Amino acid sequence: MATFQKIDGAQANGAMLTAALNQILTKKDMKADFFLNCVADYISEEIREKEGGKSTAALSKKAKMSSSSTQEPAAEEEVAAASEEKKQELLDLADNRLSELSILLNHKFGNILKQHIVQKEEANASKLFSHIQLPVRDVKKMSDMYKECYSAWVDSPHVTYAAYNKTLLGGLSEKNCLLLHLFAFLTCYRAKGDNLYAVSITGASTTGKTLLFENPILANGHQHVAEAGVGRWVVGKRSVLCYHDIPLDRLVKGSDGEKFKTICRTERSTCKIFGSTSVLPPLFVFITSNQNVQTHRQTTTATAALFKNFMSKETVVSKLDHLFTAKKQDLLKESVNAVKSRVIEAYVSRQPKIDPKNIPSNGNFTRLHAILGMFERIVGILEEYDSASFYSLALWNYAIAGMVNNIAVYQKVVKGPEAAAMHFRLTAVVNKYVKDEASLKKFTEKLCA
Repeated sequence: MATFQKIDGAQANGAMLTAALNQILTKKDMKADFFLNCVADYISEEIREKEGGKSTAALSKKAKMSSSSTQEPAAEEEVAAASEEKKQELLDLADNRLSELSILLNHKFGNILKQHIVQKEEANASKLFSHIQLPVRDVKKMSDMYKECYSAWVDSPHVTYAAYNKTLLGGLSEKNCLLLHLFAFLTCYRAKGDNLYAVSITGASTTGKTLLFENPILANGHQHVAEAGVGRWVVGKRSVLCYHDIPLDRLVKGSDGEKFKTICRTERSTCKIFGSTSVLPPLFVFITSNQNVQTHRQTTTATAALFKNFMSKETVVSKLDHLFTAKKQDLLKESVNAVKSRVIEAYVSRQPKIDPKNIPSNGNFTRLHAILGMFERIVGILEEYDSASFYSLALWNYAIAGMVNNIAVYQKVVKGPEAAAMHFRLTAVVNKYVKDEASLKKFTEKLCA
């Protein structure tokens, strides 16, 4: 066995890779590589000549004969776009030429050669395109911007909160309960039997639903796909199942409706994946739509006589209620109520007042920006209540575990007295809620690390 020698400088990795290739590839493999490269060059050359272009050799001569003042490579000007028609022409020509040389070679190397030719043509075509890199903003600045946008959105009078099954709220308000759910989605994996809601963010378009909530959550979320046969239940290590801009009848009708209810309840959910079945892990459920799941009562401003403004209540009826039909009303009503009882919702009727300077002009808010931006709000909610206020003990456990796990990052980014004060408040919250000695010891060790 050949041994690697340590080589100083930039050539170290290249030398190690070459040595590794020499150990893996036989001389026969290397000869096959050389042959396939020659055939690929021959076929590409033939296509260019057919199109009336110039061969690679002719272009090289032209580049050498050009005046020294002209440094632009002539070959790049002649590169054609790797269109689908051209790709098919290349594949057909590869089949023909390799078959003419040898039927056995075409059988053994035909697919490899075709893939190599397509990759080569795409690489040539990509030379005509440029890549740009957007400036990356400071994490502290972006998390502060997120905090301002998030606060303006959740506290807006144009946003209302509703839950059909009030039991799961315990002593929490719908708003605070939903915010704790969102933080859990960003920071934790779901535990079986936690009695949490699915979260729905619905309402008017272009109001910040995707910018503030969906983009950060999708960092560790699996987006549900309606089409069958595309591995739509391959969730991997994802913690959230996201339904993006869906019509609500999908949550009620057919097999997807039944699957939605079992996933929300963290019951055993068996799904077909690539011709076999697999059991899904417990997943949080996040929904965005223009249609509202729950019925909302919104405060609106109306103009009365003598130009005096007064506040009135407007009812926004659940769009799920419109799914009832005369023949299947009882059946659908039970399905609709089952869905509504598992969903807590924020409904936005129009654009909240968000300062444009806090909206990123390039790029998006990330999961880290959201976690850091929500930190103070989540600690404040836990300070306002105690463990007896929660129907689900898992909800405050998710919040505390998420913050303890990310407090080191928070201190590294925020720094100074603000970070020290947050650490002190979080320690007090942990001591207030956690009574189990083993859990308290684990949290305390992480806080002191």
